[in-house]
Amino acid sequence: MVLGRQNANADANANFAQDPASLLECVCNFLHYLHYLTVPEVKRVHWLRARAQCHCWKEELALVGLEMVWTVRYFLFKSNWWESALATVGITASTAAYAGRKKAMWRHLALMADRQYQHVTNSYNSPM
Repeated sequence: MVLGRQNANADANANFAQDPASLLECVCNFLHYLHYLTVPEVKRVHWLRARAQCHCWKEELALVGLEMVWTVRYFLFKSNWWESALATVGITASTAAYAGRKKAMWRHLALMADRQYQHVTNSYNSPM
C-alpha cells in the first residue's frame, strides 16, 4: 500500500494538461491501489473491468498519436504526388495550374494539421 501512495504522490505533481498520458497513468495507479483495499469478489470484478478499460484507453492514446503523424504524412505524400505531376513533360498550362492548386491545397492541409497537433499535445513528433 505504501508503494501505491508514493506513486499517487508522484503522479499528483505531474502536469496533466500537458501530458494526458500521465493523467491516465495516475488513474490506473489509483485503480491498482483500490484493488488492495477492497476484498469482495464483486468489487474485484469491477476493478478488473476498470483496469481493462484503462488499458484500452492507453492503447487508444498511443494509436491517436500515431494517426496524427500518419495524417500529416499522407497530406505531404499527396502534395509531393501533385508536385511530380507538375514536373510531367508536355502538360498544358491549365493542367499545370490545376496540379499547382492541388499541390498547394495538400501542403496547406499538412501545415494546418501539423500546427493543430503540436498545439494539442507536446508528445506529437512532427514529420515535417
